[in-house]
Amino acid sequence: MNATLAAVLTALALLTACGGGVVDRVDTPPPPPAGLAVLRVVCDPPDAGVAIDDAFAGVLAGYRDGRLAVVPGHHRLLLTHPGCASEYREVDLSPDGGQLQTHLVCPKSI
Repeated sequence: MNATLAAVLTALALLTACGGGVVDRVDTPPPPPAGLAVLRVVCDPPDAGVAIDDAFAGVLAGYRDGRLAVVPGHHRLLLTHPGCASEYREVDLSPDGGQLQTHLVCPKSI
């Protein structure tokens, strides 16, 4: 078997094993993992930190469109940003997901 035929067969085997590719669409976000729902958090400033049920989840700007995968149910959210007043919210997230929109109060420096 020559090297070209071996390369083609290897490429076909990889494509078959990977289902022809992992990404089907890039214009819509993927669905959440099984058992989770999407909570979209829109906040100004967009790089606010978020804690869910007392566990730091990260900076919102690190999530695509502020979309967090969370178990449906009642949750406590704490939004923080240096120089801004923190905001505490409680949400009841349905299995279909939900959205929270807020604006942190950030006093200007004197």
